[in-house]
Amino acid sequence: MISVRGAPMIISMLTVALLSAAAAHASPRMVSDARFQAALEDIREQSVPRMRRVVDDGKAGAGDILQRRLKAAAARGISSSVSIIDYNEKKEVAGSYGSGVILSESGLIITNNHVASKMSSPWVVLGDNRRIKASVVGLDPESDLALIKVSTHGLSPEAWRPAVWHQGALETGDFVIAVGSPWQLSATVTWGIVSAVNRGGLELNAVGNFIQHSAPINPGNSGGGLFLLRLETDDKGENGELVGINSAMFSDTKANSGVGMAIPASVALDVAHDLAAHGKITRRGGLGIDVSDIGFEEQMRLGVYGGVRIGSVKDGKSGAAAGLEPGDIITAIGDIPVERASHFRSIVLGMRPNTTVSITIKRGGAIKIVPVVVGSRKPLNGH
Repeated sequence: MISVRGAPMIISMLTVALLSAAAAHASPRMVSDARFQAALEDIREQSVPRMRRVVDDGKAGAGDILQRRLKAAAARGISSSVSIIDYNEKKEVAGSYGSGVILSESGLIITNNHVASKMSSPWVVLGDNRRIKASVVGLDPESDLALIKVSTHGLSPEAWRPAVWHQGALETGDFVIAVGSPWQLSATVTWGIVSAVNRGGLELNAVGNFIQHSAPINPGNSGGGLFLLRLETDDKGENGELVGINSAMFSDTKANSGVGMAIPASVALDVAHDLAAHGKITRRGGLGIDVSDIGFEEQMRLGVYGGVRIGSVKDGKSGAAAGLEPGDIITAIGDIPVERASHFRSIVLGMRPNTTVSITIKRGGAIKIVPVVVGSRKPLNGH
């Protein structure tokens, strides 16, 4: 994997750039110290009360409870995780490798596009070391997700267990575990916390934002799952629910630095549904507006942090129907602050057409919240 100082590394199988083969590496800006400090404050506020509730459980010490629940979450995550290798049957040689998460009893597995797209002959390695030849169902470069499939004939429920998707909101300070095959070491489990949610503007993918987390990940973790570790006694839901698909890491070296990026499960599930139904992404979210970045000095003058300016609004599109106008400053979509134009586009692309979202704008000094029905457009890459 190529180490680019101050830039994220895609965590796939080789020690150069992408796990699956040579590929271009992104060059985003590093997150500012101030934002890291804000995230740490959130972590302290969220984590300390949770640990106190665990201690107050009264049935066992905090360490016993933590270990018991960590083991349960790890077992759940491992049971729905697989290794993926590019295997040449004739030469009996394995090439690139990565990780994947079992989605369905019918044999569907989700992984990263930069893992599956570089493999000429993908094989899935199960927890009991059985190898099954896989076929590619569909690729989505814009989200860096892919769907592959294997035959599950003759597999027991213990050998093939689909992941449970997390339905609730993820918060900074939540405990998580990463399961994958770093350096070809299958079923490796690490744990950490959610460092930030809705991390955007990284220019890694065209679609969606990321979950930033501290669970150690390395080359080979690409496509593997990020699972929720529940500690609270009053938590609802299953321990070990899937919350994201690991996709990238920030590092100045070839190894983990504690800053991993996972594609949220909600984005992954939407992409998986489309790939399973059509073999490709047919439509993406769109508003019919063009936006541009706002310089720092102008942000100071306008009294905004980040945000984008609308340059044009296309007639007959959803933005025009909602009353958006050229010159409007968009500061947030839903509860997600907009940082820059690339961030705004990635959020919109990840939204499902015909859903309604609230957009916060600044117009002539006044703040307005405008409901907009998300329109649609064809994927940029044609997939």
